[in-house]
Amino acid sequence: MNQLRENAIMNKLDETTKASVKRAAAAALKVAVAAKKAEAAESIKSDMKEVHKAEKQETSDAITESVDKYARDEERKAVERAVAHVERIRQKKLEVHSTALKEIESIKVEAQKKHDEINKATKDATDKAIAKASKQVIGLDVGPNH
Repeated sequence: MNQLRENAIMNKLDETTKASVKRAAAAALKVAVAAKKAEAAESIKSDMKEVHKAEKQETSDAITESVDKYARDEERKAVERAVAHVERIRQKKLEVHSTALKEIESIKVEAQKKHDEINKATKDATDKAIAKASKQVIGLDVGPNH
């Protein structure tokens, strides 16, 4: 009977040990699951940080690209305005030059007219003087001695 009792006690101990082992295994499993969850949460948190960092970089790159494009457009427009302004200046210079040439030509024409008038008056006066002198010379060969 003693042996039965010992067997019963041993069975009871085995059952208690089994239950303790099961509880310990369940607790260890819970700890492992919790650790995995914590690890997964940390991994997710780390991944989210990387995602946010990448998004910030993409946003920053997009802003830089947009600003660069706007700056290039503004530079191109400024150059176009400058070229147009220089062209207007050149056109104005050509107009002023053309106007000045016309005025100079007009002055030359007027001066030539006055020069021609002076030459004509001089020629007329010279012709009159020659005619007058010629009249004074005519008749010199006929005189009281002949």
